[in-house]
Amino acid sequence: MYDLPGRHPASHWRTASWISDRHTLADDGRPLRRPTYEIGDHLVVYLSGGETPVCPAILKVTAEAIFDPERVRREGREGDADRWAWLTEVDCVRMVEVPDAPTLSEIGVASESVRQQGHIHLTPTQYRRAFDALNS
Repeated sequence: MYDLPGRHPASHWRTASWISDRHTLADDGRPLRRPTYEIGDHLVVYLSGGETPVCPAILKVTAEAIFDPERVRREGREGDADRWAWLTEVDCVRMVEVPDAPTLSEIGVASESVRQQGHIHLTPTQYRRAFDALNS
């Protein structure tokens, strides 16, 4: 499950060919906190900026994460490259408009679990619920 918090405009996820993740830098300048996504992984996107978090899309990871603050600076929102410079290429698997998107509770995910961790692994049942809801 992948969070697109308020730092993204509401429509960013619709046209995204990549997602970015938070990084920190070691004392020697090396980037830390590389995402553990693997090529082929599916990410259920949820938007947490509204009243009720919803899951409007499933994305598929198409390349290994790379540290690319320059691309994030060019193509992302102002300031994102300073904190969110791990970049992972993705393709859209399923997508619906926000009003039609399932909520976290509808796919069986407690909002507290994603609030505390940002990214979580879904069970096969939770993923199937998200997939089916985005297919109807």
